[in-house]
Amino acid sequence: MARTRSGLYVRYRVLRRRAWRWLDRHPRVDAVLRSSGALSTRDGAIPRGVAVGLFVALMPFFGIQTLIVIAGCILVRGNFPAGLVTSWINNPFTVAPLYLTYNAIGDYLFSPIFGPAVDLSGLEREVALEAMYLGAGALCVAAPAATLGYFLTAVAERRLRSRRTTRRQA
Repeated sequence: MARTRSGLYVRYRVLRRRAWRWLDRHPRVDAVLRSSGALSTRDGAIPRGVAVGLFVALMPFFGIQTLIVIAGCILVRGNFPAGLVTSWINNPFTVAPLYLTYNAIGDYLFSPIFGPAVDLSGLEREVALEAMYLGAGALCVAAPAATLGYFLTAVAERRLRSRRTTRRQA
């Protein structure tokens, strides 16, 4: 067990060193991320990053989610690495089941609202309705998941920080 932990920690240190070197080679990106607080670990930045990552991962933004996570983390001063890792929930293997579920949720909850509101006919109507069901269903899943992720991460962060302070005091 100790070997696994130390091996993972060594791997983590190597990846962290690579990330810092990359930021050293790109000073403008480094300046933007540091000034916006997107690399901060203070004052709840990690829970905000997790919330942004979950929200973006569970919305139908597949393909551009990294850019949206960067923008969202800069906007809410969330931790970008936490948001990026969390956004990997949505990947090529999970995208089809997630989108089918969102469509079913949107159809079930919003068909009485969206159905009469669309004044198109034929294929255009079906495409518009399916897109609206997909977006509404994704929003119904993403918003609560991001909120729950924020609060669970905040509690975990608080417990971890209190353990660290008790260990330092001992």
